[in-house]
Formats: sequence, structure tokens, C-alpha cells
Amino acid sequence: MTKYREILRLFLSLHMKTADIMRSCHVSPNTITKTKKRAAELGLSWPLPEGMTEEKLADIMFPKKNDSITSRNRHLPDLGSIHVRLQRDRTSRRKLWKEYAEECRKINEKPLMYQMFCRYIQEDQKKRLDELYSSSAPLNEIETGWLLNPLVITERTSCKVQPVSLFVAAMEASGYAYAEAFTGMLTADQIRANVRLLSFLGGVPKMIVQDMAPGRKYDLSANDEFRRAFLEFSEHYGTAIIPEKTRLKLAHAREDAETAAGEPPESPAARAAAWLLEELRGEKFFSICVLNLRLHDKIAEYNCLPAAEDKKSRERLFRKNELPVLSPLPEKPYVFVIRRNTRVQLNSYVTFDYMRYSVPIEHAGKDAEVRATDADVEIFVGGERVAAHRRLYGRKGQYSTVYRHLSREKKFDWVMNEEELLLWAKEIGPNTEKMALSILEAPRTSRRDPCDACQVFLMFSKVFTPAKLESACRDAYAISSSPDSYTVKAILREKYSIPIRF
Repeated sequence: MTKYREILRLFLSLHMKTADIMRSCHVSPNTITKTKKRAAELGLSWPLPEGMTEEKLADIMFPKKNDSITSRNRHLPDLGSIHVRLQRDRTSRRKLWKEYAEECRKINEKPLMYQMFCRYIQEDQKKRLDELYSSSAPLNEIETGWLLNPLVITERTSCKVQPVSLFVAAMEASGYAYAEAFTGMLTADQIRANVRLLSFLGGVPKMIVQDMAPGRKYDLSANDEFRRAFLEFSEHYGTAIIPEKTRLKLAHAREDAETAAGEPPESPAARAAAWLLEELRGEKFFSICVLNLRLHDKIAEYNCLPAAEDKKSRERLFRKNELPVLSPLPEKPYVFVIRRNTRVQLNSYVTFDYMRYSVPIEHAGKDAEVRATDADVEIFVGGERVAAHRRLYGRKGQYSTVYRHLSREKKFDWVMNEEELLLWAKEIGPNTEKMALSILEAPRTSRRDPCDACQVFLMFSKVFTPAKLESACRDAYAISSSPDSYTVKAILREKYSIPIRF
């Protein structure tokens, strides 16, 4: 689906050129022109009304016609998607034409002949090149990219070598640069790198040109989580993310630094990366923190050096020419939220990132959604937040437990009477029914009601299974003629090695 919302944001809010919107949204110039014209006719302005989704906006701007197109008309191909597939997937024109013709047959429309199809593609490519080279590079722009495993860190104790990735960014005009090392290239790492970059600059540039890392999981058009995160990031800061795989050519920065031969890289970010790798050649690092401190010192030294064609330093040029035109930072930085669908385990814990977080016992066995930031973990069941924890780091398999979730003093939202409890116990088995009856006949105390105690006992069938609870009750009566619920709990803990904290 065409991203009309993003096109309108870039045009109405950031006033970007057609060529830049085309690169950011992967659409044809015709689509952008039609969108602008239609928005002017409807009197749309940014921000759009609340609740205006992509589907609603498409229906308002370009409603579908009920009358069918006659067979004499030719159905034109989507040149924007064809351009993306030609550049990204290297798909042949013949294969694209066959797919286009098959789509036309399905919707009972007449396709273009192959020669006319190729002519449309050639005219579209020529128009894209004309718009790309006719517009000069904007001043308010920064280039970013990743170097895959150019450096390593060595653990002191085990001498294990771990490769690290390097994030490098530089302003288009001055070359004012920023760099940081990461042990991974997950979506959270890439968002964190861009957030720290904008904090380092002290403002938000109009465009962030990304040299995307290889692989479909880092492709804005292939990975849903990656696309959602950068779309939320760009809307939060009021900027545009433009994927560009061929502009920075950071993959060659390492070879340029190692050989030190030939002309310097054309990209400001590639020049900064080559200089950093040359300066850090031969140095050993024993932690990611030490490496980033060293990078901080080196990037400050690099920014103090004069630009290639000017005696003024990069930092001075940046503060004089580029910093005043940057947009101000929002009050709060963007926080990336990881969303994962999972299930509450029978022991009332949820596992996320190899760590375990407790959930109220009544939600055991239910589907849940985990929303995690760098600091917190929230657990939702049925759209309602039922638990919140501080996020755990370090050794895998740690537990974060709120004991009132699993406490035996837990007061249930529903209270069952004796008849309902005995009916529940009878469905599980005769030994469970006998144990439930003995709990209900126990004298009432100020601390515990017999019905509440029986209900907690029967909840063992939610943590484990009814068959295991019945088996534990049978074993308890084999040991003693009058066992209690604590004996059953001890048997379950010993046989199935699952901690119970009622």
C-alpha cells in the first residue's frame, strides 16, 4: 500500500522536495504529484486528524470506483514498486512484465505490451535521475551507516574475542562526525544509536540518509518491526529516514583504511570511518565501554581537524552553518518498545529475553503481550496491564518476582462458595475432592477463611495440571491418613521441580 500519510508528513510538515520524498517512500514522482494535488483539493494539513489511519486516508483521497474499466483502456503498472524491485532484488524486466500481465488478467484488464512496458520503465528511470541530479544536496542532512565487525574486544579472563559493529555518522556539508561501537545490530541497537546521535548534535536534521546494513532484516521494506520502529522514530523527531544502499559505501572504508591507497572516499561518513580505523589500528580493547571512550576522544580529535577545502575545523563549520538550521530536540527522547506475544507459564511466569517475570496467578496459561524498553518490562493480558518489572540484565535465567502475584494470601477477584469448590474438586478426582472437603471442614481463623484456602489449593491445577494434582493428593494420603495442603505442595515441588509460592 502506498504510504500517503508519510508522503503528506514529509511534504506538509518538512516541505521536502519530490526527489527526497521519492527516495524515502519508494514511490514514483507521479504518485507524489497526485498526492499533493489531491491533498490541496481536500484542504488537508499536518498534523492529520486523530485516528486517521493509512487505510482511511487512502479511502478519502482516492476512493475506489465502482464502475469497471473498459477493455480498451490499458492498465498502467506501479512504477514505484517496479523501481524498488529492479534496484533491490535485481529482478529482470521480463519477469516483472509477466507478473504484471498476470495481475491484469486476474482483474480483467488489458496489459501493456512488453516493449511499451519497458519504455515506461525507461522514462521513469530517466525522470528519477533528472530529479535526483538537478536538486543540489540539502544543507540540513546527515549520513549514517554501519561497519560490520571492523573491531574486536578481548575478554581479560577467557581471552575470548568478540567482534563489534561500528556506527558512523557525518553531516553532509561540514563533515562533523559521530561514532559509537555496539556488540550487536538489533533494531534496538540501531534506534539507540540514532537517538544518541541526535543528542550529540543537539538538534534534528531534516533528513537522515541511512546506509542500510546488508540483509533483509535491516531492510525498511522487508522487516515489520524495523519499519515500525524507524517510522515511530522519524515521527517523534519530525525528520525523514531515507534508505540509501549505494551512497555511503561504508563497506569499502575498512579496505581504504588498511591499504591507504587511492583517492579518499567521497562520503563524509566513509571518510570519518576510514580515519577512525586507521587511528585505532593495532590497539586492543577489553570492554565495549573502554572502546567507546576511546572512540569519543578520537571523534572529538577528528572534528577539530580542518575540513578538506577549508582551514576551519569541522566543529566550527558545523556550529556556524548547520547547527542553527537544525530543528530543536523534543522534550523527551524516543524510547523504543519491543513487543512480543507469549503465553503465561503454568508457574505464573513469563519468559522474555531469557529472563522470567512474575504475573498474577489467575492469568496462568493465558496469552499475553510483553512490552519492554531498556529499563522496564510490562505484561498485558487481554489488553490490560497486569504486571510491571524492572528489566533484568546479565546472567540468563534470572527471576523478577512480585510475591503478591504468587502469595497464598492472594485475595481473588471472585469468591467461590463451598458447593462450587466441591464441584471443582470432584471434576479433578476423588482424592482431590477428599482433600478439599477436609480443608473446608477445618475451623475458620482470623487469618484465613476455609473457602479461600480451598480455592488456593485448587489453583494448583492451574499451575500444574488436574492429573498431577490428583496424583499428588493420592500420594499424600498414602503417606498420612490426614494430610494437609502443605504436604501436597511439597510433593508437587519435589516431583515436578517447579517453585510454588502461595
